Amino acid sequence: MSDAPTPTPDPGSHWGGIHRSGGTTGLPKNPFSGITRTVTGRRLLIQVSIIVGAAITGYLLAAFWIFPAPLFSEAVAVPRVLELDVREAESRLVAAGLRVKREAEMPHPRLALGAVVWQDPAPYTELETGGQVLLMVSSGPPELAIPDIEGMEGTLALKVLVAAGLNMKGVDSVANAAPKGTALATRPVAGVTRSPRDPITLVVSSGPANTAIPNVSGLTVPEARERLFAAGLSIGRITFERSDGMAEGRILRQRPAAGGLSAKDGRVDIIVVGEPE
Repeated sequence: MSDAPTPTPDPGSHWGGIHRSGGTTGLPKNPFSGITRTVTGRRLLIQVSIIVGAAITGYLLAAFWIFPAPLFSEAVAVPRVLELDVREAESRLVAAGLRVKREAEMPHPRLALGAVVWQDPAPYTELETGGQVLLMVSSGPPELAIPDIEGMEGTLALKVLVAAGLNMKGVDSVANAAPKGTALATRPVAGVTRSPRDPITLVVSSGPANTAIPNVSGLTVPEARERLFAAGLSIGRITFERSDGMAEGRILRQRPAAGGLSAKDGRVDIIVVGEPE
């Protein structure tokens, strides 16, 4: 046998792209092997594409028809509803696409009944649409106990009551054996609880009742002022009342009544004939 060299395939031949090895003729041993592998790969790719397409179609069908929920959640900033009335707060949160749940009420020294004291999540926090916001509502100002100030100096007693958060209406003075200016009591009395909005009056001593109260009925206001001043007293509250038996501008009645005792520098209220204000 002769050792003839293996012929080189012609580059222009249509078998050149699929030739790997061959015989002495220059043709491939299996001229259809490359074509078979190409067709098999294409079939596999088509089958994989069909499976993936079916999976995507099934997901979309479930998402839009069986479970119609959004594919992507939209985040919103939680509105600030602190100090608002709870009804307005709930309206704003619902309008933003959020759900609301109320927690137990709690007292607040400043916020009125029904105002929002606390919210969770905090204002402007990013939350998914449909997320829940917890609200705590004010039950109003807490009840405050009136402290016992009996025996204190009047100015100090007033400071103590104000520091306790009470609403001081004013100071009233009454004749008493205690030194002038001494705190005697409060109205309402010590130990009672009241809202910070309820008015409280401090009662102090105007000194011992050892000054006789003169009669000022029938006098004019300037005349009554002079008579009371001479006795160490002064005019207190002036009110007006109609009367057919006395001229206008004259004093119809007085409190305390004439003949009683009052502390030094005490006040006498008078009722004057005239048109009620």
